[in-house]
Amino acid sequence: MNMSSPFVVAIVALVGVALGAIIGHFSAIEQQEQSKLLELRSSAYLLFLRGQAALQESKQQSNLEKAEELESQYRQAVKEARFQIGILGSGDEVNALAEYFLLNPPGVICTATWAVDVEIYKAMRRDLIPRKKEAEVDDARLYYLLWGNCLPPPLAGRDAKLRE
Repeated sequence: MNMSSPFVVAIVALVGVALGAIIGHFSAIEQQEQSKLLELRSSAYLLFLRGQAALQESKQQSNLEKAEELESQYRQAVKEARFQIGILGSGDEVNALAEYFLLNPPGVICTATWAVDVEIYKAMRRDLIPRKKEAEVDDARLYYLLWGNCLPPPLAGRDAKLRE
């Protein structure tokens, strides 16, 4: 009987157990990150939807004061949600919401310094969302999503691209 055979079986078993534990650990971490991202996205989407509901209700109000209060709630909720979705949303979601605001501009006053902010939000997106699983977001669309009907000076000539 060969004594090396049980030794080889034991080594292979140990390596298998170790690899299983390592793979399981990294899989659990990735699943936890995805779960947190989904939770954050869901929160942003609900905020956006609450704002939309407040706007719809404001249009049905006969009491002017109540209507103004609801419109204020709408503006605040949607403003917060736009930033959260701009950072945490999928590329498709960012682009779709930007398209929505192209068709429904909120009347935001533009300033040239906001163009720099887009780079900050893109860095946050890169940090939060694994690149291998995420479509890239167009700079002009992200900027438009965050600030509505204005484009930063370097992107102003690309307005036609937004409408493609």
